[in-house]
Amino acid sequence: MASSMNALGLAPGEKGLAANGTSYSQSLGQTYTKDGNTWRVVKAAGTLATMGRALVVSAMSGGLPTFVATTSTTANDFTWVGVCHSTQVDLAIGDYFLVQCGGYAEIISAAAIAANVAVGCSTTAKKGDDATISLGGIVGYSTESAAGVDENVGIVMITK
Repeated sequence: MASSMNALGLAPGEKGLAANGTSYSQSLGQTYTKDGNTWRVVKAAGTLATMGRALVVSAMSGGLPTFVATTSTTANDFTWVGVCHSTQVDLAIGDYFLVQCGGYAEIISAAAIAANVAVGCSTTAKKGDDATISLGGIVGYSTESAAGVDENVGIVMITK
């Protein structure tokens, strides 16, 4: 169950510095509810820049997510863990940040997206699409359409 209190003091879009990892590491993977949306603590796998509304995926170990996050270029990637806030600051390797994993959000379109269809990771890093999405890769359902690439598209996320 998600907690409504974020003990780290992180807000969506901010970062916790890798230098303070001892304090943050115990919260890795935990979820929090803020303003009706669910957020999860993840750690940057590498330098991540211009991440506003970006879809991120987790490394896996033994079939389970490590919550060490990066972007994906795999369509229908089932290892997705969330969407960055629109104001996400740039991240260095090891920085901690929050990704949205439930509620209403916006993603960046990789191509045209129809309204009221399943969306997931595309073959373009950070972006979402409705092409070849199957059960495991569903991030959410579009609440509007996108005419083409690089549009901010409203979705309702499945909670993961």
